[in-house]
Amino acid sequence: MHRPIFYTIVLIACFLFLGNIQLKAQQDAQFSQYMFNQLYLNPGSAGANAQQIEFNVIHRSQWLGYQGSFDDGGAPTTQIASISMPLEKYNLGIGLHLVNDRIGPVTNQEIQLSAAYKLKVSKGIISIGLRGGLYNQLLNVDELRFTDQAREPLLQGLDGRESQMVPDFAAGIYFKDINNKFFSGIAVNHLNRSDFNYGTNISINELKSHFNFLVGLNLDLTRNVTVTPSAIVKSDMNTFSIESSVIATFNDKFYTGISMREVEAAIALVGVNLLKDNSLRVGYAFDYTLKARNAKETTSHEILLSYRLPALQMFTPSIIRTPRFRHE
Repeated sequence: MHRPIFYTIVLIACFLFLGNIQLKAQQDAQFSQYMFNQLYLNPGSAGANAQQIEFNVIHRSQWLGYQGSFDDGGAPTTQIASISMPLEKYNLGIGLHLVNDRIGPVTNQEIQLSAAYKLKVSKGIISIGLRGGLYNQLLNVDELRFTDQAREPLLQGLDGRESQMVPDFAAGIYFKDINNKFFSGIAVNHLNRSDFNYGTNISINELKSHFNFLVGLNLDLTRNVTVTPSAIVKSDMNTFSIESSVIATFNDKFYTGISMREVEAAIALVGVNLLKDNSLRVGYAFDYTLKARNAKETTSHEILLSYRLPALQMFTPSIIRTPRFRHE
């Protein structure tokens, strides 16, 4: 059986199996353009593109126009900026990302450094990645409303905006086949499960460890059309979230696709690669809410900017020849 056909069967089987799992929302920020934001998901993907350095910026406005039932409320917004680069001479990849994620009275901020070691195997490259960084949480205490009034006195002494910074770690494994037709990865974040208590005696918010599994294909339908189905599953081992997508790329310039996040939202994706070498990408994702619409606004919007540069070349010094001697 040809490998692309085999991989397609495996991917479809994953969709069918995972479709039977009970699915819930997750703690970390989500992105509809997850397939272009793999460094955030898995440190093993750092430097996965051996030929290029990649810069990404994404802005997400979720449930645009949403207003809370008290105070200013406001819709969730998320920004991420990342850089990923290969160091092929050392079989390494490195990456750096920064996140700002605001949800109601809580704002989560990250700065994370990833490193991946690449192992060449007969079918492709397996990368083993580690990540370490700082996770800062800002809490607007004045916007908290307690369902259990007995807990409110425990926060005495906290007022206005509080913040706490903790270390944060992640690990992951990433595989890409030799022909760049198949990619997959599994990762776990918040390995140390840091706890935010802001100097009190109670746990206000714990960073639970989350697993994610990503799988995708690049299938050449014709010389000018490539179709990329992919799926991502996220879990804290108690609840699950799944998103699957299909993107068609035309002449390596334009792409369009559809995606489904469980039964919560349907998503349309479009984008274009600009400049002569396609090094600049502009992408857009439109989410339409399908579930619990009375508690959300109907639409979410996400904008992607990506730029690629040729990877740094670290050559072995060339041979210098003279009539008298040879030096290497």
